[in-house]
Amino acid sequence: MLQEELPLRVWEVKIIKAISIIFAIFILFVISGEGLKYFRLEYILSVGVAFIYLLGFLFFPVGDHEKTRNLMFDWFLGILGFGIAVYALIPSYYIHETPRFILQIPIYEVVFGVLSIILLLELVRRTAGKILTVILVLFLVYAFLGDRLPMVWVHEPLDFQWFISFMYLGNIYYGATEGIFGRLTVLVITIISGFLIFAGVMMAVGLGKFIIDVFQSLTGWMSGGPAKVSIWASALFGMITGSPVAEVMAVGSVTIPAMISVGFQRHIAAAIEAAAGCGGELMPPIMGAGAFIMSELIGVPYIKIALAAVLPAILYFFTKFTAIHYYAKANGLVGLPRDQLPKLREVLKDRWLLLIPLVVLLILLPTLPSVMWAAFWSVITALIVPNLRKTTRVDKTILIDNIVDSVKSLVTIGAIIIAADIAATVMAITGLSVSISNLMIALAGGNNLIALIIAMVGALLLGMLVPATAAYIFAAVTFANPLISLGFDPLPTHLFLFYFAIMGPITPPVALATFAACGIAKADFWKAGVWGVVFALTGFIAPFVFIYDSSLLLIGNPLSTILRFVCVAVGSTTLASVIFGYFYKKLTIVERFILLAASALLLYPDNSYLLNTIGGIMLGLVFIVYRIHIKRYKEAKEEI
Repeated sequence: MLQEELPLRVWEVKIIKAISIIFAIFILFVISGEGLKYFRLEYILSVGVAFIYLLGFLFFPVGDHEKTRNLMFDWFLGILGFGIAVYALIPSYYIHETPRFILQIPIYEVVFGVLSIILLLELVRRTAGKILTVILVLFLVYAFLGDRLPMVWVHEPLDFQWFISFMYLGNIYYGATEGIFGRLTVLVITIISGFLIFAGVMMAVGLGKFIIDVFQSLTGWMSGGPAKVSIWASALFGMITGSPVAEVMAVGSVTIPAMISVGFQRHIAAAIEAAAGCGGELMPPIMGAGAFIMSELIGVPYIKIALAAVLPAILYFFTKFTAIHYYAKANGLVGLPRDQLPKLREVLKDRWLLLIPLVVLLILLPTLPSVMWAAFWSVITALIVPNLRKTTRVDKTILIDNIVDSVKSLVTIGAIIIAADIAATVMAITGLSVSISNLMIALAGGNNLIALIIAMVGALLLGMLVPATAAYIFAAVTFANPLISLGFDPLPTHLFLFYFAIMGPITPPVALATFAACGIAKADFWKAGVWGVVFALTGFIAPFVFIYDSSLLLIGNPLSTILRFVCVAVGSTTLASVIFGYFYKKLTIVERFILLAASALLLYPDNSYLLNTIGGIMLGLVFIVYRIHIKRYKEAKEEI
């Protein structure tokens, strides 16, 4: 598989697979709890980052390895990065055995530090593209030249050797939580990695096809059925993979052709799948890597974040479901014939065991004291349970290939997250975050809504330009403190920024997830981009609701939570009916205006619920008028 995807030689593929399996075993050893029992965290981080450096330059080669210079260059960079990361074991051990103050930084460690940053930037360029690399370089330039800028942006001069040492070995020498071996690296090696391996194992046992078959049997026959399949399949698939583009390619290859076959326009099919793919990262309990990073940044238990995100995620997919329903009804689209769909009983009879690892994960996450233990036992369950039956038994070659793919994803995400911490470090030690906070508050003029709009635009732009995980980290370190200083609570604030960072991949003009979906659908990108935003509209509305009324995040009075959930669900559904011009019947212009007003009133986060009640009454009157009209029509027809 690797040799087909990458320009590598045969012997390299075998070595990369072997190293990847060793890395996966190392990760399982760490998250089982045994790693931290016998080794210090600094040792584990050093080895983990060393693997990321080594595999990163091999998974993402500079060019065809048939050319010897390319082969030698990538192996040299990989081995160099491996050695520099492993070197951190030495000062870690020395300080642990004989604690001392750092009076003078050895020049060779400064050299190692510079090389580690350069290699990390090159790795980010290969894995995430030039834009993120340029942003990180600009942060580094600011660190060294910011003392020469105008007063608003100026900071105290930084000592070059100290800064490099802080970025490279800050966790060892200074007890820092930033840098290459900082707290975000801890998340990558001890938590995120475990869930990525779990995703790889589950894909190997056929979870992806199982999910699609289940929802095809449940909703494939409905109006617009194939599109409805994409919603729930994407929710589960994307939650595990944490990549909108990967989800679109995996699920969309099945659902997009099916949508087109029943009459969906190509750009609409692409838009629906792209919007569904982004939603996967909003779905608890995993939420890609976002929930774990958020937990670390704001010091809130992971499970609290996952619970808070439940209702907004349900709203996202529920209102997308109703939007597809209204679109299908308005355009006279039907589902697939039942004889072309898998039967639910047969799907479950043959492959119900595949649900057990997911159930185990959901049970263990809130019950075990450590999230990484939940990941470990879920992986073990996924390796054992499906092999108990012949129909779900996994082929060893497929399992190895999928684990290798998971390690590749780990290397990609790890490099991005570790590198993003460069920006966080620069902002922390230069005071740039304070300068940005003051500027944002000044631009907002004390108006909370304007501040939120500024933060939304910033998070969306970041989500367009860089991978979603990095976009959230940048958005959090840039905009979170200004919003919190204006009176917003930390958890809703970070979820607000997280949502818009996730919406970036479907927001034109970049919209990578939409671009991927258009490749499958052979659709016009701009049409699909606009409609992708329309189908994902709840993802743009819900954050403004829950940041003003946190009851939607299961915070506070349960009755308020229920009322707010109902208001947003009904309001979003009504808005979808306005957009597609269908509400039990095709709507007139007057009806659409009335329902638009009702939707706006229902969605408004009114703590008194007065405006929400008025919106509900308006909606009810439209429904009553419609029922009276239908009744009179039937009576007149009977008289005739």
